[in-house]
Amino acid sequence: MLKTLLRRTVRTAALSVALVLFASGVRAESLPPPALPSKITLADALELLRNRSPRTRAEQARLEVASAARLEASVYPNPSLSYGALLLCLLL
Repeated sequence: MLKTLLRRTVRTAALSVALVLFASGVRAESLPPPALPSKITLADALELLRNRSPRTRAEQARLEVASAARLEASVYPNPSLSYGALLLCLLL
């Protein structure tokens, strides 16, 4: 029983070390951005700006947040009911 436990521990340790060594050598390849055409129209340039500009993406996200806040402000709050000892004394 002790030999089995020792073998299992050694096997687990060896497997763990192998996984760590293997995982540290693996790197994800980053894809290069798509090449830009040499000549583009104004409409194409504006489309590229909308799709690739971090500032445009941030502003779009701010618009979505403002739209959600507007929707949230127009909804009635959930009703809540509470009671306490003071309220019960006043009713009696």
